[in-house]
Amino acid sequence: SRSDKSSATLAEASQVPDSNTQQLIPPVVKEPPPAVVTPTPVAVPVPTAPPQLFLYLVLQNTNLIETYSINNLDGKLVRIGSVNTNGPVLPLALHANKKYLYAGLDSQRSIAAYAINQSTGLLSLEREVLIGIRPVYIYVDLKGKNLIIPSYADSRVAVLPLIEDGKLANQISDLKNTGTNAHSAISIDESRFVYVANTTANTISHFGFDPATGILTTNVL
Repeated sequence: SRSDKSSATLAEASQVPDSNTQQLIPPVVKEPPPAVVTPTPVAVPVPTAPPQLFLYLVLQNTNLIETYSINNLDGKLVRIGSVNTNGPVLPLALHANKKYLYAGLDSQRSIAAYAINQSTGLLSLEREVLIGIRPVYIYVDLKGKNLIIPSYADSRVAVLPLIEDGKLANQISDLKNTGTNAHSAISIDESRFVYVANTTANTISHFGFDPATGILTTNVL
């Protein structure tokens, strides 16, 4: 009927939004700013210069020990000094801590210890000790506590203790016979055993050894 149509029209009309009616706008949600990530510091190794190297040289028929610096790049030698010795030097040996250089003075029957300047490499005499034999070789035992010193001329081997990181003791702790013309020495097994090579005899002298006391136990092979 007309009234029904009018009602429907009115009903539909009532559903049309009024332009004057305020519409609800959802609030704008702000995202939090991204977290600032601080990079983890990484340790970068700084290149360091290689340690300075030195060469010690005995000149035959002179009472001198020459000191040379070694160029780290090309290996060239530069003479930087020398020290006078109390006689001709035959063997040289270096302590493992590189604080002392040992020189065997053949005619003086002695061992001289030279302190090494850690910056310049130059030598200064610390002490000279008589050992009673003519040294042909100097061996620093594996503990760094003794010098083992064979003598070619005397066919014997001496032990000279070391103190205070390489300084020489006042006297030898032992002296033993070897085969004819002892020429070199070595220790093994925490310095529990010492071997001395005898040139003319073509033998090896074998010793038990106590590094704490510097005493050899004879057992000649």
